[in-house]
Amino acid sequence: MKLCNACQAVLDDSANFCHKCGGSDFTPCAEVPASSEPIPAVPDPASYYSDGGVPAAAPERKPLSRGLIIGLCGAGAALVAAIVLIAVLTNPVRRFMNAVENEDSLKAAEIYYESIYGNADRSEKLDEELTSYADEQLQLYLNGEITYDQLTSALWDIDAAGVYNENVYDVLAQASSVYEYRETFASAEEAFADGDYALAIALFSRIAGADFENGQTAQDRLAEATTLYREEILSSVEFCIENHEYPTAYSLLAEAFSVLPNDAALNSAHEKCVQAEYDYTISRIVEETQVYYSSNDYIGALSFLDGQIVLYPDESRLQEERSNCLTLFEAYVISESYRLAGEGSFTSAASLAASGLEHFTSPTVTELHQIYLSHIPVNLGDMEIFKNDTEGGMWVSNTNKTDQYLEDKYNNTYSHSFSVGCGSVTYLLNFKYQTFSGTVSFPKSLTADNARESATLTIYGDGTEIAVFRDVTDTTKPEAFSLDISGYEKITLTWTSEGYNVWQDWGDFATIFDGLLIPIPLELPASVG
Repeated sequence: MKLCNACQAVLDDSANFCHKCGGSDFTPCAEVPASSEPIPAVPDPASYYSDGGVPAAAPERKPLSRGLIIGLCGAGAALVAAIVLIAVLTNPVRRFMNAVENEDSLKAAEIYYESIYGNADRSEKLDEELTSYADEQLQLYLNGEITYDQLTSALWDIDAAGVYNENVYDVLAQASSVYEYRETFASAEEAFADGDYALAIALFSRIAGADFENGQTAQDRLAEATTLYREEILSSVEFCIENHEYPTAYSLLAEAFSVLPNDAALNSAHEKCVQAEYDYTISRIVEETQVYYSSNDYIGALSFLDGQIVLYPDESRLQEERSNCLTLFEAYVISESYRLAGEGSFTSAASLAASGLEHFTSPTVTELHQIYLSHIPVNLGDMEIFKNDTEGGMWVSNTNKTDQYLEDKYNNTYSHSFSVGCGSVTYLLNFKYQTFSGTVSFPKSLTADNARESATLTIYGDGTEIAVFRDVTDTTKPEAFSLDISGYEKITLTWTSEGYNVWQDWGDFATIFDGLLIPIPLELPASVG
């Protein structure tokens, strides 16, 4: 079957022209409705001719009027609009969205709970609509077509209607970040324009490289503000140095370091300032000798005087002043170190006494120094070796390892370590120490194998075995020890090892971590000076 394109008549496939209008433009027709009228028989072509073969008049076609066509089109459009309007008015999801778009959250809530809540299909459709709506609002905000307040107002109406949509909150979070970036950028730009580079650096640092339209600009501006700020500080510090205003320079640098921590140029300026202040102080030391004494800076005074003596070797008053300085220095060291020791600060007291003994000879200070040291634990690596029988293996070199390993196989960290490849070391205690303590463990950086299987550490007191740590490998757990050594003149640490390596030089498998020798404390005198 086929359809006449002119009058829509249904024709038989064998027809060459339409029996209604005479048209010959057809379209294939898949199916003829059951209610269609029977197709009339195609008339004999001879019936169109009268006597003598003259064609008879064909049926006249009456075209549709223009007004009728316009009327039909208008009616169709009205029908479509009516259908759309009915669909909108009867679609709760669309009604909800209309209410949201009109900022009527109460109406939206009413529609939601009356017509959508509890209906899975409508809820799913609403979720899709809200997701799309939120994305559209975000894009409008990013494009500058709406303000941040307009966006948040539009999206919070959804929340106010009692509807949860994850994308809505995601969009609010994204918009909040962009809003904060934009506001921070504007404030940073204002600070930069005002020459407040410290504030500009702080603000640009928050947003440099962030994911918004000015992220790269902020990063570039941060670099520019940093350069200008550094130049400004360096210029001010240089002015202070030239005018000997060192406290002001240090204050400027301290503030600058809070803005640009560990800045190389500022560090150099700080070092320059320190040196300049020192040089300036030295230049006036002749006039300030009494100031040195008042601050107990006797070493500084001696340094000044020695320098002046080089310049003026025949000046007797300088020699007398140096002798007086040494007397005052000794008295200060005796009294101050004794005070520190009385407070339990034996390390500080010993350090002060040692510094004094570098400049003068004093039996009293020497005795006090020994007393102070008797109260300070000694690191094993700092002990003087009385006898060294260690062997260097194939390299024929001393294999003592001091602080080479500071972490063991169990990830414990230590402040000090001591071990040897193989052999032994002996320390002269002279019965001055009461305790030897530490931890024996396998260093993290080493690896055991068939050639180097294990190591054993044995500790002897005057030739008698007092402790042994056998077959230490990378699986041996750390073993702490504390030994009474008060009755020994000497202690010897001996390392041996197992495996087929001919030099047997891996005794450091049994490393002593944080080895300490505690002296037998000497009693402080009742008074000094």
